[in-house]
Amino acid sequence: MLELLSPAGDLECLMSAVDYGCDAVYLGSTMFGMRAGAAKFDPETLRNGVEYAHAKGVRVYLTCNTVPSNDEIELLPEFIKTAYDCGIDAAIVSDIGCIALIKRTVPDLEIHVSTQAGVVTTDALVYFCRRFMMGEWCQPSIQSATTKRLFHEPSVSAPPQGSLFSEM
Repeated sequence: MLELLSPAGDLECLMSAVDYGCDAVYLGSTMFGMRAGAAKFDPETLRNGVEYAHAKGVRVYLTCNTVPSNDEIELLPEFIKTAYDCGIDAAIVSDIGCIALIKRTVPDLEIHVSTQAGVVTTDALVYFCRRFMMGEWCQPSIQSATTKRLFHEPSVSAPPQGSLFSEM
């Protein structure tokens, strides 16, 4: 499934992206995102943005694409629970430890692997799918990737995020 994914740096940008027809938006919060200093989504604004997007059938993905220190990681469970309670549809995550912790904290939250994770081989794709993300696209990707070379066969589809937004 092809999805038009739009960045949303603040609530106004989210509303514009939704109004102009995107299928999903991705946004950062005040923690755990590479643009946390510029992020405009505190819990209240996040909840408002999710409600607006969902009212129009648009999904909301929260970026958690930093590599936190051991001290910072202690804050992740409460952070992700709050975001989940706000209604996010998925988290875009780059660190394997963060993925594991998020799945233990909120098992039903969909995980999208960030481009910062560097999943560029069939083995990496299979590992991430089997270990963390048994989503609807994952099993066909594993089956196809194990019989074809991921980046040499255009018929193999993997849902990239961010700057690599294209069908491989």
